[in-house]
Amino acid sequence: MIGERSTNGRFVLTAGEHGPPVLVGGKAHGLQQLAELGLAVPRWATVTTDAMAAVLAGVQERIEEIARAVPIGDAAAAQRASPAIARLVEGASWPPAFMRELESSWECSEPTKDSRSALAPWARTVRPTASPGS
Repeated sequence: MIGERSTNGRFVLTAGEHGPPVLVGGKAHGLQQLAELGLAVPRWATVTTDAMAAVLAGVQERIEEIARAVPIGDAAAAQRASPAIARLVEGASWPPAFMRELESSWECSEPTKDSRSALAPWARTVRPTASPGS
């Protein structure tokens, strides 16, 4: 799974905020570099690897259990295990701090109709872990 890394507790970086590829991924890092060169790039928000680790924390043990049951080199068994792992990830709870940062990043980024549409599938799958008002 995702190892220990640090974005100083940040789950989301917005356009203009920078992070190395190991923390933000290659595509986001590429957008950062293009923006620094002054090229026109769409507004974006980057979900950090710390965020992904926080989301997966509650399901990591079960994912590893499923993965350990797949014999090395057995592609068919890996394909059979994949949907179960996907369901765990899709059903994982999103920490309230992550949700607040994600929502704030879209407010700061002045979302366009297109960017709101891009966020819509995420919004439908979000499951905060805390009760309302926390």
